[in-house]
Amino acid sequence: MLLLLAAVIFLAGCGRKGPPVPPRSVPPPVVTNLAYDILEDNLELEWTVPAMTAKRDAPFAGCTVHQAVRTPEDAKCRTCPIPFKKAADLPVPLISKKGREARMTYGEVLTPGFNYVYKVNCYTENDRSSEDSNFVEFDY
Repeated sequence: MLLLLAAVIFLAGCGRKGPPVPPRSVPPPVVTNLAYDILEDNLELEWTVPAMTAKRDAPFAGCTVHQAVRTPEDAKCRTCPIPFKKAADLPVPLISKKGREARMTYGEVLTPGFNYVYKVNCYTENDRSSEDSNFVEFDY
């Protein structure tokens, strides 16, 4: 009888098996204040890296700037996907790694006659990425 009970428990197992689930972690905060300024042909993006508040999260390591350059005609299509490409990968200042907000900037020279769209994602030392920042879009 004991052998039969052991066989039933062994065959029944502990329920449904599935893929392993990673430990819960909090995603990094989102950049919400991406802004731009243009002086002559030079663009300057500016944003604040939010402070990391959860103690179990790794500090920010960097921010990736994504850029889409479109013709004015392509920019009129509001249902078309925006063709973002990585424009830069910037390390965050040391102050952000200590849990404080940090101001960051990115600059480049613009070419007249195009529509530009930018967004920023920050990531932690353990490669956890934030959601997209607000977009900035302008014709130049």
